[in-house]
This record gives sequence, C-alpha cells and structure tokens, in this order.
Amino acid sequence: MESKSKDTFLANLSHEFRSPINTIIGMNEMILRENQNETIKKYALSIESAATHLLSLVNEVLDYTKLSFGEIEIVEGKYGTDTLVQVLQDMFKYAAEKKDIYLRFDVSPTVPKRLLGDVLKIRQICINLLSNAIKYTDKGGIRFTLDCETTEEGVNLIISVKDTGIGIKEEDLKNLFSEFHRGDIKHNYAIEGTGLGLSIIKHLAEQMNGTVYVDSTYHSGSVFTVTIPQQEAKKTSNSFIAPSARILVVDDTPLNLKVIKGLLKRTEMQVDITLSGEDCIKRCRDNKYDVILLDDRMPDISGVETLRALKDTDTFPPETKVIALTGNTGDGLREQYLSYGFDDYLPKPVKAATLEKTISKYIPKEKITNVEIIPPTEKLPEWLLANKYIDVDEGLKMCGSREVFLGTLLGFSKIPEEPRSFANDEEIFRKIHSIKTIAGLVGCSSVHYLAWEIEKEHNKKKIPKLFVLCEEVAETLSPLTEKEAYPKTLEELDNDALPTLYRHLGEYVSDFNDEAVGSMLNALSRYEFPERERERFEMLKEAHKAADWIKMRELLN
Repeated sequence: MESKSKDTFLANLSHEFRSPINTIIGMNEMILRENQNETIKKYALSIESAATHLLSLVNEVLDYTKLSFGEIEIVEGKYGTDTLVQVLQDMFKYAAEKKDIYLRFDVSPTVPKRLLGDVLKIRQICINLLSNAIKYTDKGGIRFTLDCETTEEGVNLIISVKDTGIGIKEEDLKNLFSEFHRGDIKHNYAIEGTGLGLSIIKHLAEQMNGTVYVDSTYHSGSVFTVTIPQQEAKKTSNSFIAPSARILVVDDTPLNLKVIKGLLKRTEMQVDITLSGEDCIKRCRDNKYDVILLDDRMPDISGVETLRALKDTDTFPPETKVIALTGNTGDGLREQYLSYGFDDYLPKPVKAATLEKTISKYIPKEKITNVEIIPPTEKLPEWLLANKYIDVDEGLKMCGSREVFLGTLLGFSKIPEEPRSFANDEEIFRKIHSIKTIAGLVGCSSVHYLAWEIEKEHNKKKIPKLFVLCEEVAETLSPLTEKEAYPKTLEELDNDALPTLYRHLGEYVSDFNDEAVGSMLNALSRYEFPERERERFEMLKEAHKAADWIKMRELLN
C-alpha cells in the first residue's frame, strides 16, 4: 500500500510539474531573444540548462510510474529498421559532437528491412541506452549495433551499445537495474540523472519478452545488449472494394483529407470530406454514412464534442460507426476513445493497410468484395530514391500507392511556403501536430520525430529548428513538380461551373477562412482551366500564398 501511494504521488507530481516548467522555458526564451545585456544572458542560459534538465527528469519519473502501475501496453505494428536507426542518428549526433566523441551505427545485413513489433518501446530502449552511453563517456566514443538471429518463432532483434566510458564497478553490477540506483556516486556525482533509465530499459524489454545483459570493465567501458523477439513483417496483397459504401472524413487540415481520400481511392467507396465538426453535424442530418472518420483535435468543436452532438440528435443512425483519428501517442488510447463513445480509433499518420483493415470491420459485409492488389510497375525517379531525408519504402507503405505518395510529398514540400504567424500557442501546436502527421506519411523520420518531441515536451524553443529542417528537406524535393506528382491528364473544368465555384470561394474569402480557401484552391488545381481563366486562377493562388485578402477579393469580383 505504501509503495502504491508513493507511485501515485510521483505520477501526480510529474504531471503537475510539466506545465510550470514549460512556462519557465518559454518565458526564458523570450528573455534570451530580447535581452542585450551579457550578464543577464548568462543567467538566462543557466536557467535554460536547469529547466531543460528538470523537464527531462520529470519525463523519466513519469515513464517509471507508468511502468510501476502496469499502464504500459504493447502495441505491435510494422516498422522499418533503417528508419529506426536513422532517427537515432539524427537525435544523438549533435550530443556526441558536443562532447567530441565518435558515434557509429552498424546494421547487420541479416537484419530484415521490416519487422513487426512495438517500435515506440524499442526506440525508447535505444534512446535510454545511447543517452547513458553519451552521459558517461568523455573520451573515445560509442558504437551502436543492430543485429538479429533467426528463431523457430521468428527473429531475435539484438540491440548493442558499446562505449569507452568510465565503466561500472563489479559490486555495482548487481544493483544496476534497481530503481533510483546510481553506481559509484563518489566519481559520478557531477553527472545528472534520476537513476531510472536502466530500470525503464529492463521493464520495457521484459514486457516484450526480451532480456538485458551488461558486460563492463571499470575505467574501460561497457557493453549493453538487449535482445527482443520480433516477427518479420510479411507483405500483404489483399484489399477490398465497396462501391456502395459511404464514409465521411472530418479533419481541419486539407492535406490530411487529401491523403485519406487518396488512400481509400482503390476501395471505390463514396468518400465525402469536410474541414470542421460543425459541417460534419450538418452533413449527417442530410446523409447516412456507414463510417465517419473524425479527427479528435480540431479548433472550435473538437472531435469528442462533435461526436456528442451527433449522438444527441434523434436522426443519427446507431449503425453508423465513428472512428477517431488521433495524433496522440501512448498506451490505453483505444480504451480512452471507446470511453468517449467512439467505436474505434486510428493513430496518425494513418497507414494505408491499417485504414482499410479498420474500416472493413465496420462496413456491412454485403457491401464488401475482396480483391487482389496488383502492385504498380511504374518506377520512382532516381533522385527521390537517393534522397537522404525520405524513406521511400516507408512512404509508399504508408500512402499505399505511388500516386498518393507523390501527391502527399508535393504537399509536404510546400510547408516552408506556408504562413508562420500564429494567434496563440494552440494554433502553433496544431501546426506542429499537422507537420508531424504529414512527415510520418511520406517517411521523413527526421521531421516527424522532431515535431513529435516538440509536441510531447510542449517546447517552443525547438520550433525554429523544425522549420529550418523542413526547408532543407523541401530543397531536396525541388525536382518534384505538379506534373510528376499528378501525371494523368487534368480533367477540363466546365465553363458553366466557374461562376458557382468562384461565388463559394468569394464567401470563404469574405470570412477570412484560410483553411477553406486553401482547400478549395488545392481541389481546383486538379482541373484544367479554360485559357482565359488560367491566369486569374494562378494569380488567386499567389495572392492566397501571400495572404493578400484584398487582392483575392479584387480577382473574384
């Protein structure tokens, strides 16, 4: 009982600490930006270092309390081993350079490119191992090795981190994985930490039926080896079509809507899209849907509030299934969304195979016909296959087809051109959330995990670094054109439809509804305009890009 009370206290304390720490970091960042006094700058840098360290300690304690309560659940999915290693390289290369030590990564050719397992837990183990190695190594360096061995059940993934650090005394080895234990305090007193990192590694490995082994020589270095059973991911080639099925997708980000609609194209379902919960409620009054995919994080009316409003009406059919779309991460999410009244949930970025599999569970069986997928034969351009930022295999897997992948990649490359002025923190982090989702879809792990870190830590200081990285990636994608992303001949736009389209566009401009204007312009870009209208449409796009509302009104009048 005493242990349970201690864990409850630590969990509450960790959650309560995060908010004021983030406020301190944010306010201190303003001091660093605006201050010209060198003495105050030194004080502010000290505050920054201490506050950032305190936040990492709080996060570590929170991870430990989750493990103590048994709140960690294993969520298996397919993942790329190359992507895993690339993310770790991006995360730790600067820390190693700062200490002037080498950091090398070796991947055995026997390691499968794709595995089935809980990549978030595996990544956390790798992060803790590398953090410890860098913390305790001042000379020489660190070697991270990924290997595997075949077993009757599948494969054992072998993660090894070898350092030339201070090593561990023999008498400290027996308590090495105990909570809050820090060995050789006399020599390590200046090294900061909670003593929870290795305990967390052991807990996570055991949750996945794995083992942890350490070999260390005092004053010479250590080797930590974690072995975790995994399954090699098998390629599937089955899908379905359901031409009579009807679904509604609700998301406040136009690119997300475009991607999901593209992912579902081969199912031949009737897919409606909308940017808000309010419009979702209106559409459901007039239409009956088999499935609604509802984003949980939208301005004005959230996904949960939209669901409650739908279920409060007498006309909402009980057979319509509502699935939450969420960029949140963590354990117990499915149970959380079920408690809100959703029928299921899908994590963002949504994988093509997972999306189809989940939706097929809730569409009436008589509407579904199973089919075999014929893989595309058209190759991707060589410059893209050689791109160091984009994991093409991951992007194709996530997007489900070459067409959706290239279209999403083109949208991703435009992120640096989008406005960066935000009214409040909520808008800022909604943007970060969107970038994280799209980067995950196209296989850009460096942007995805930096955005994930910013969102998790609520750390605005890293946002400029994120946009710089987006610019670097966009530069490498400059050869990608609209024609290459959408090689099919554009459908010609009917002259008679233009006045109606422009009238709707004018209404959105009058309301300063940037998302709706952007979504409509993106949709119209897929059509071939009459010669005399082409120039006006291009000018409209330029005016929208520059947020010139007066110019847009002039062009539409």
